[in-house]
Amino acid sequence: MILFLIFLTAIFFNVYLFRKNINIGLIMLLNSLILSFIKKMPIKAVILTAFKAVVSEKTLELIFILIAVMIIENMMRTSGMIAKMAQSLRLLVSNRLFSAIMLSSALGLLPSPGGARFSCPIVEEITGDGLSNLNKAYINYWFRHVWLDGFILYPGVILAAKLLDVPVGKLFLHLMIFIIIYAVSGVLIIGEKIEDNKMALKNGDRKKALMEFLFSIMPVFTMIVLYILLINRFEYALDLAALITIIVLIILNKLNLKEVKRIVKESLNLNYVIIIIGVMVFKDFLTVSGIVESLSSAVVYYKIPKELLFVVIPLVSNFFFGVTVSFVSLAFPILIPFGLGQNIWHAACAFVSGFIGGMITPVHLCSVMTAEYFDVGIDKLLKKVMASSFFVLAAVIAVLILI
Repeated sequence: MILFLIFLTAIFFNVYLFRKNINIGLIMLLNSLILSFIKKMPIKAVILTAFKAVVSEKTLELIFILIAVMIIENMMRTSGMIAKMAQSLRLLVSNRLFSAIMLSSALGLLPSPGGARFSCPIVEEITGDGLSNLNKAYINYWFRHVWLDGFILYPGVILAAKLLDVPVGKLFLHLMIFIIIYAVSGVLIIGEKIEDNKMALKNGDRKKALMEFLFSIMPVFTMIVLYILLINRFEYALDLAALITIIVLIILNKLNLKEVKRIVKESLNLNYVIIIIGVMVFKDFLTVSGIVESLSSAVVYYKIPKELLFVVIPLVSNFFFGVTVSFVSLAFPILIPFGLGQNIWHAACAFVSGFIGGMITPVHLCSVMTAEYFDVGIDKLLKKVMASSFFVLAAVIAVLILI
């Protein structure tokens, strides 16, 4: 019981530090030091454990792929490809509600901090006066995250897959059933109709809009297709797919060396690097210190269902964090020793639970930005989000019971 009280105290302490804008990676490094102190680890063992974690193949590969993804997002945004994607889709789809949903979902394919703010004016333009501001905000926020932050380009799911030692594509496929339920529940909760777009496109204009849409989303599809083709043939499939996609974007946008250097510099997010290092070090310290073994014994002794831990710990963690990669970095290293990695469905349920925790919290940057843009109360927006989140969590519980 004392161990669980220490664990709960540590969570709230971590949340306090996070709310003070301290990098989660630094928090994890501090946790590692605290663990080593509690377990009275020799200084030599502390240094050796930390060094091995920092220079491990998994850590270096994770840093590479995350930076590569940020470079792709930067190139697509600065070249106007994302804007063209939105504009062409609006012209192609006559149903304005469906068009707004599709646009928010399409933009959700790429990871971008506070990315829902980018789609706000697009949703506003498409829907016009046809929807209430609350539903505009809901569509923008809910469907921007329809991929549950689990699409293969997202840092959170990449980190989760690495910690679980499974292909990121395999984890994403197991999230698909929840993505479908998420999307259907979102449509049902809107509860408002809107008139179709009266703009009629000529065949030539429709063809042009279609070509512009396909061209603008091409880098995303390129990376996905390459990853699928390489996954069973090459160990570093995602790394190579990202690298080829970057080269394709450089050629398409005719970027010179100076422009490439600028984009790479802008994409080198030191905060993400610190997060990765902190997480990987913390993960190793959990094992080496013996704390995981102690927690496991306590769970068995008090007969706490591990399935309950898979839902509650991620959900509560991300309710305070509001950032998927942060809850994964905290919850997954703790849950993996309890068998999270033994059944990928359990891992998917834990990931979805944590994601929902981040959707219903007011600390999520996208919810705050969306509510502010559409001038609706954050409480009203989150009440609507909670209503649709209920169906997703019900699906999580059902899968845990049945699997």
